[in-house]
Amino acid sequence: MGKDVESQIKEVGDHYQKYDEDWIMKPGERKKVVEYLLYGYSATDICDAITGMFLSEFHRGKNSDSAVWTGFHYVFREHNFDKFRQLAAAAGQAARLKSERQAQREEEDRRRNIEREDMASRHLSGFRYVNEARKNMTDGGVVE
Repeated sequence: MGKDVESQIKEVGDHYQKYDEDWIMKPGERKKVVEYLLYGYSATDICDAITGMFLSEFHRGKNSDSAVWTGFHYVFREHNFDKFRQLAAAAGQAARLKSERQAQREEEDRRRNIEREDMASRHLSGFRYVNEARKNMTDGGVVE
């Protein structure tokens, strides 16, 4: 189990409190966390399931009863746990893709700006040459 059980339980509790600040882990909830850790799930797996539950519109009240089902115990319902983890994974993947697309757009914008600056610099260099030539011609100088 890598980390000691107490630190994993704390990690899970801290994660749930991000969504419900007033929540305090009860003995039965603690027992469920330990049970899932013993099944081989990691604290990260349980945290992902918690995140998935709070991502579920249905569990947040978009259902026929407008009921909110985001209590800690709902995470551990057998039919919910893996579904919630999948929701969190899909949301994470979507966020990563969005982040990658944003990074690509920023890189393209950066390249375009460099090209524009380069073109502007060349254009100004040409202006300087022409202006210098005009100045030399009016001063009676010779353009080199």
